Amino acid sequence: TKVSSPLPPGLSFLWVPFGLVLETTLFPRDQRYFGWHVIALTVIAPFITRRFLRNSRRAVAVLTFVVYPVACYAYMNATSLATAEGKPRVNFFEDAHHLVPASEMLRGERLYRDIVPTHGFIEDAAITWIALKARGATIGSALRGRAAVGTLISVGAYAVTVAATGVTEAGFLAFLLATTLGVLPASVRVVPALFALAAIAASVRMRNVRAMYAGGFLTVLALMTSLDFGTYTLLTLIVSLLRYGRNRWSAIRNAAIGSAAAGLPFAAVLAAFGVLDDFFRVTLFELPAAATTGTLNVFTPPQGFVQYPHVPEVLAAIFTKPAVTYVSWIMAVILTGTLIARRVDRGTLPLLVVSFWMTVAGLSYAQRHHVFFEFATATLFVMIAWLVIRRVPALTPAIVVALLMMAQPTTHLAIAAWIRRTRGPIEQGWTEIRELPRARGALFTVHDAAVVRAASRYVEERLPGDNTFFDFTDRGSLYFLLRRDCPVRQIAVPFYETEELQRQVIARIDANPNVRAALVPASGEGGSVDNIPNQIRAPLVWKYVAEHFTPDHAEDDVAFWRRRQ
Repeated sequence: TKVSSPLPPGLSFLWVPFGLVLETTLFPRDQRYFGWHVIALTVIAPFITRRFLRNSRRAVAVLTFVVYPVACYAYMNATSLATAEGKPRVNFFEDAHHLVPASEMLRGERLYRDIVPTHGFIEDAAITWIALKARGATIGSALRGRAAVGTLISVGAYAVTVAATGVTEAGFLAFLLATTLGVLPASVRVVPALFALAAIAASVRMRNVRAMYAGGFLTVLALMTSLDFGTYTLLTLIVSLLRYGRNRWSAIRNAAIGSAAAGLPFAAVLAAFGVLDDFFRVTLFELPAAATTGTLNVFTPPQGFVQYPHVPEVLAAIFTKPAVTYVSWIMAVILTGTLIARRVDRGTLPLLVVSFWMTVAGLSYAQRHHVFFEFATATLFVMIAWLVIRRVPALTPAIVVALLMMAQPTTHLAIAAWIRRTRGPIEQGWTEIRELPRARGALFTVHDAAVVRAASRYVEERLPGDNTFFDFTDRGSLYFLLRRDCPVRQIAVPFYETEELQRQVIARIDANPNVRAALVPASGEGGSVDNIPNQIRAPLVWKYVAEHFTPDHAEDDVAFWRRRQ
């Protein structure tokens, strides 16, 4: 049946991407993969759309600001490992960064004064605390809540590309490319930074000084979430304002107002809890001074470059993962050096914004061999492709082929189809801990589960009431799982390596009579960071433990020493 409408045929399928929502964790597994409801939406929606939606401009606006963002979020949720396995996985060391501060907040302790969120207020405390309060104090609730927020990174990658190019389809293409490249893991830390980058890029491209309100506000929000990503974004904002050209001072004023709108309420809240001075002291002095000892080399080449070390074979490595991520950073550095020294039109200026952000994000590799610049890799490639195609349309086929070679979509589609048939862990070595209330709803490695159970038995038998232990093994998650107070301000040994911080740790343990035991390395080898023993990282603390605690119990790589009377 023909339904006449002024709407272009392509826009008749406007609501079809919403079918991805039907395959997310909002629905039980059997309903997610039922299939017929998605087919029904695909078949019926176009006829209804052509009948009731007759304004093309409105349809494009809905597609840009509603349909595509929801589709990006839903696709990332539907194809995630946690969705396939039914439960999130626990990273025993990394998850302690947010579990311990949130757990201490539940006990009534104050951030920065009683416990230090090492990455940022929102990343290491607020999100997890809200999840625990809203969904129950279990590790599954915490990780699911963080995943719900972290998946917004998909919308952020889409928004940056749309803002930088002005093309809706380019944004969705960048998201799909990022997904197939594997450079878009769900991460709370980077979400505000990407949205801030989108506001900045939109402002410089359209010369819309009002967008700088959002740019300044989101930049401060990024700093509140994660100090490193916030710093990258703040530097990018400064460079963008300096290169703004006409209406520069208006843009600077608006960015300052937006920054104040986010920063002043945050400062007021900290002041109300009496920790504003602690926040500045920890952020500006304590955390920078707590640089950890490391054994990282200058550069570890990705596997592609190791496999193809010679010319011209090395060209094949460009299209392999993760080598393509390193190539994108090199391209970003070259573009930054080229564009920052010359005048460029406003259509090219967003490319400088993105490339500069990636360049400064390269500091993460120098610090800990992190590749945080990967979050903008797909955006950079799509922006370059868009600018080249717009200037030289004849190169379109070659660029499409190059993007497909990098994306390797066949591999991604095969994996996506495989995880749809998955029930439970997709590999051996993962298990649940159902007997501990706070450990429910997540998957642990078999080794970590044995550690948790052994520690739980010791704590229940020998540390009754408010008694607790001092952890010298970087297993801070145990404080949350076993409902015990963390007696020191830092969650792991690498964060108190300086002599001053070690003496603070010793003073806190010495003054706390509830610390009745110490969890120490079962052997003298290795450590959770760079394989350096904690006895070397914090020798003063180790000397204190050796003098004031004596061996008491050892089981499954767990060694507890009891405090001497």
